[in-house]
Amino acid sequence: FPVTISGQRVGGLAGANAGTITGSISSSAIQSNGNAASGGGLVGYNTGTTTTSGSSGKVNVVSGAGARGGLVGMNDTAGSISASWSSANVDTTGYNSSTLTTGGLVGTNNGSIDSSWASGIVTAINGKIGGLVGQNKGGSITNVLSTATLSNGGGGLVGENLNNGSINSAYVEASFGTRLLSSYGVVVTQVS
Repeated sequence: FPVTISGQRVGGLAGANAGTITGSISSSAIQSNGNAASGGGLVGYNTGTTTTSGSSGKVNVVSGAGARGGLVGMNDTAGSISASWSSANVDTTGYNSSTLTTGGLVGTNNGSIDSSWASGIVTAINGKIGGLVGQNKGGSITNVLSTATLSNGGGGLVGENLNNGSINSAYVEASFGTRLLSSYGVVVTQVS
């Protein structure tokens, strides 16, 4: 059932995680209103460990800038995501802002993502848009898969990779509307 939440950190299971989440799944439909700085299908803001967990619901943004992801909105510097997945649909078209980061798994990654995948539909009209990660800001991404559908374009894997962010052993089979892109390697729209 839809959960409508206003606030800085919004998640289907936890608004913020600084501990350990293991073997957990959220099928919640999250609708964030207002200035939600980070929103995710499972966790809004992660500085802890999230492992063997997933999200299959929906993340819908009506208003408010920030980071939105199918599993985690913001995976910050100390955050770690491993062996996790999202098939959630992420829709940020309700708010038009160049500061939005929208990803099938994670909105913004400053930490580490390993052995994880995303397969949902990612729909955004502005900002950094990626099938797996909207913006990789100095984080590390390893052994990942994106089979996401990007309705309005973006990077099949990452929307923007900057601040010496690293991407290794990535496989992309993302759909852009009716076009399918298959690639083993790095697919981004912007590298800074």
